[in-house]
Amino acid sequence: MKIAKFNQILYFILAAGFLLVLEGCKDSKLPGPEEDPGAPELTEVIDFDGNVYNVIKICDQYWIQENLKVTHFNDGTPLSNITENEQWARSAGAAYSWYDNNHVHKDVFGALYNRAAAHSGNLCPTGWRVPSKEDFNYLVDYAISMGGYIGNSLREEGYDHWESPYPVLVFADNKTGFSARGGGMRTQEGEFTDLRKHGYWWHSEGHLDYTTWARRLDYNTYLFPLLGSVEDFGFSVRCVKSD
Repeated sequence: MKIAKFNQILYFILAAGFLLVLEGCKDSKLPGPEEDPGAPELTEVIDFDGNVYNVIKICDQYWIQENLKVTHFNDGTPLSNITENEQWARSAGAAYSWYDNNHVHKDVFGALYNRAAAHSGNLCPTGWRVPSKEDFNYLVDYAISMGGYIGNSLREEGYDHWESPYPVLVFADNKTGFSARGGGMRTQEGEFTDLRKHGYWWHSEGHLDYTTWARRLDYNTYLFPLLGSVEDFGFSVRCVKSD
């Protein structure tokens, strides 16, 4: 997989990005929704399939607190559930899969979506969107402002959904409430890998020379690097409120 090569390059890009966001969440101008002061706090959202997601307010933005598991666009158009590796490798249309093609992973880790689905603009519930590079930067900004290490502040506590690192150098505290889980990925060739070791989350668009742009969280480090590739993958999706 070429993605491993890009990891090393993009650690430096990420480090440079930190210099731009260290001012702290409360001083940032976030692209969050306009709020009615008298409106009740938003605590959940429902996708087209009827799946209910917990919602967390992170700084001035609302995020779903779980990985997306919808199987339709928000207009009702179905996504292709591709199980065969060869078909996944050559598919140009929007598609998803469950890790190892096993539906048991749906409620725990969500679905793995290809680039066409993630970049479609209508995968998330109406009024929500796949996070942009800027959205993830604000999330990192908030994690930094909480003190400690970024990955620890984003990762769900405990080892129910993460492999235990050895030696134990990573102590998740989930200070942000993002509750990241290690949902693994599907390679361009269709192979499944990294369950409970790594979590990968799509950006809403490519960047620079890369058509694939995402974030990764590891079970044994406290970083949250950017990943870039020209290949397609099956990654998890989070949604952020846009209006």
